[in-house]
Parts: sequence; structure tokens; C-alpha cells
Amino acid sequence: MSIHYCRALLVALAVASGACAAPASDRGQATLVIAQSGDPGALNPAVTTSGNTHPVTDQIFNGLVGLDEGLNPVPELAERWSIEDGGRTYRFHLRPGVRWHDGAPFTSADVTFTFEHALLKYHSRTRATLEGLVTAIETPDDLTVVFRLARPYAPLLQRLDVVEASIIPKHLYAGQDVLTGEATRRPVGTGPFRFVSYAPADRVVLERNPDYFRKGFPRVDRLVFRILPNVSTAVSALEAGEVDYVGGVPGPDVARLRTTAGIAVVSGTGGSGGSVCQDVLIPNLARPPFADARVRRAMAHTIDRSFIAERVYFDQG
Repeated sequence: MSIHYCRALLVALAVASGACAAPASDRGQATLVIAQSGDPGALNPAVTTSGNTHPVTDQIFNGLVGLDEGLNPVPELAERWSIEDGGRTYRFHLRPGVRWHDGAPFTSADVTFTFEHALLKYHSRTRATLEGLVTAIETPDDLTVVFRLARPYAPLLQRLDVVEASIIPKHLYAGQDVLTGEATRRPVGTGPFRFVSYAPADRVVLERNPDYFRKGFPRVDRLVFRILPNVSTAVSALEAGEVDYVGGVPGPDVARLRTTAGIAVVSGTGGSGGSVCQDVLIPNLARPPFADARVRRAMAHTIDRSFIAERVYFDQG
């Protein structure tokens, strides 16, 4: 089986990037327009792994844990945690004073509700990883969550970021269908941006959350996701100044854009949500010939990685 995970390649107008970096005290009304390859659909990130949903919802919601550019866990909704019982217990201490965009307080009840009614039922990756592994989720108080595991699982923290385990509000989702309820159309999160509007096949508009728990962030006032399914159209919109960011730019366009005035090509080496590009070949180890480690080693030695990086990924690999 072959699996392709995509590495982030972002093209940005330099002038827009400069506006994003302005300190809050000096900032005017800065709007960042991002080319989005498809409609996000229902805006509940706890029930989907869609690559069109998460670029939008990851700005609205948070996970218990964040990941830095090196994929190391950093505090997010959980301000700290401890690992106990030989790796079978994870105790999370939640950040105090966090509120949902509608003003309701964020508590440990939101975490247990999210896992029990959304993530472990509908989020395919989280369900595949954690179902049967997590034996209990306890809430000793409003700001403490304890995960009990059947066995030690070292990657757990990396599975609790906003992409793999966005936390949704219990007070809005309880009693309604987490797949189709009203909250999926007008999402309320704890993240840096608040939902404003969604016009299918056109755009999603978000605005800055002035009460975000990370002071000084976000650094833009408005995010607009333009739905542009054709990447060539998106690149043309970038060159015309109609959008500020385009991801997944085709290799042949990259060299030209590098020399285009006012446009910067930015290639990232890491981040959460699949922004590290990997092509993974997973043979069936239970059947010949791949049951033989010598065959697997020989196959690995025959792969010309430099050729693939140069010719397939246009030196972007």
C-alpha cells in the first residue's frame, strides 16, 4: 500500500506577509486572503479528517496540545501535563480562564464530551489510534482531565493537537447531531479566529478573536478562505493580487514565482496536520515476498530518492 502525505509549500505576497507581522499596537485592519482548494463542508473538525475542513477549523478550535515546527508537544488548552503509572496515565491541567467564542467557560466536561461523542465515534484517525487504547477519561474537577490507557503509548501527545483532536463545546453540541447540527454550520471554538460567514463554493470568513488566550495573537484581523479548486486559477489570483497565500503550488510554477516581484515562495520543513511530505510504501509483511526482510532491504536500496526529489517534486522534496 502506498500513502502520500503532503509537505507544506506556501506562496505568499511579501506585502501581505509584512502586514501580518505588524505588532498589535501598530496594526490597521489587516485581511489575509487564502486560496482554498475545496469547500470545507460541515465545520466540525472532531468528526472529519478532510483536508478542506481543517485549514479553516484549525483557526477556530484548539487541541489540548499543540505541536511546534519540530512536531514537539507544546501547551495549548492544557497548560501542563504529567505522565504517570509507567505511561498508562496522562494527567492534563487545563488552562484557566479560557472561554468559548460565545462567552461560555471551557471546562474538562468539554474534553470528555468531545472524545466520547465525536472523536472516538467519527474521527477516523483518532478512532483507529485511540479506540481500545483509552480505557477511561476522568474529570476530577473543571480544570483536570485524566486519560487512562490500556498500555503505554508514547505518541499520545502528538495525537491530541488541533488536527487530530479538536475540542468542541459540550453546551452547544449536547442533544444535537454532531454531524449535522446547527453548531456544524456556525462553529464556536476557543481558537484565534471566530466564525463570521460561509458561502459554499465561494468563501469562508473569520475574524480575530480579541479574547484569545495567547496574548498578541493572532496578528491579522480577518481571514478569508477563497474557494478556488483549480490550482492554476489560484496561482493566477495570487499574481493578480486577489489572494495572499496559495498552498500546494505545482513544481513547474515554483521557479517562475521565485523570480516574480512581490511574491515570496516559502517552503516549510515541519508542522502539524500533515505538512511534512512523506510518500510511504507499506508492504504486506505477512505474505511473500515482503515477509522476507532481505527483499525489503533490497527494494529500499533500489529506490533513487534523489531522482524522485528532483524530477517528481521539482527539487521541493
